Amino acid sequence: MKMNPTRRSPRLFAALALALVAGVGALTGVVADRAVVRADPAPLVAEGAEAQCPNGHAHHAESDRYRERLAETLDLTPEQQNSIDAILERRQEQMHGITKEMRPRMRAVMREARDEIMAELTADQQKALQEMHRRDRAERRDRESRDGSRP
Repeated sequence: MKMNPTRRSPRLFAALALALVAGVGALTGVVADRAVVRADPAPLVAEGAEAQCPNGHAHHAESDRYRERLAETLDLTPEQQNSIDAILERRQEQMHGITKEMRPRMRAVMREARDEIMAELTADQQKALQEMHRRDRAERRDRESRDGSRP
């Protein structure tokens, strides 16, 4: 029995759907990692310092690259690209809301870790650790200003 060439194989559809779900999951993981875990490691050391939330420019660059890969790899139609863009935007907004809710709890855990670590160190080690993190923050600010990922 010949298959109608205009009819798509259920296996192909399943493979594409699986690839899309995996891609959205990967993108969600990257966004969560950047927004929560890497948002600002400074609270581990800098007492009283508040981490700033990234404005999302770096996330958009990664999201754009992912969308381009999807379009090229899966040979998406313009309609599919529009639909997938809307899905990814909606999910990205949801992830932002989740990470915004989680951020205070994450900061509290990081502050507790900072306090425990500092208690294990000598005064000289504490100063050295604080200086190391000060340099790290300065390097990150320089990198972000070059990349345009913060205002």
